[in-house]
Amino acid sequence: MYINHGQQLLVAVGRDPNDNYFPIAVAAVEAETKDSWGWFLEMLLNDIGESRKWVFMSDQQKGLMQIFQEALPTLEHRLCLRHLYANCKKAYGAGTVLRDLILSIAKATYVEEWERRMNQLKELNRDCYEKLFALDPKLWTKSHFTFLAKSDMLMNNILEAFNGRIL
Repeated sequence: MYINHGQQLLVAVGRDPNDNYFPIAVAAVEAETKDSWGWFLEMLLNDIGESRKWVFMSDQQKGLMQIFQEALPTLEHRLCLRHLYANCKKAYGAGTVLRDLILSIAKATYVEEWERRMNQLKELNRDCYEKLFALDPKLWTKSHFTFLAKSDMLMNNILEAFNGRIL
């Protein structure tokens, strides 16, 4: 989140079993970079403990994606479906058919169902299919989520709601 004075605000927001949301950590940094995200996540994990107990959901920020892939490969990381669809919509056009198909792919709970729906996407919009197929499915579809995490959230409205309250 961009704030005055040329800084970015990095925020981690949590959700408890009762569906209550709360801020966990906040930091003002010069820019959203690999280094700033790395520092933020290192400090966060030092405070909250073992990374296997947590699920992190984000948009596709380049610096943040790199940190999850390189420095925190065992961490459960997911992409927010709303942001993922917004990127597809921007690149390949809007429409309820595409939106509903992407949502059904993400909600698929069996690999076979995911494959069938991905093939439907390939028929509908090959470019969008190739973009989504190139992403690791464990980042955005229930059929590939690990069994370690106790959350199957697909969208991160938590942070949007938090941002709306503090701005």
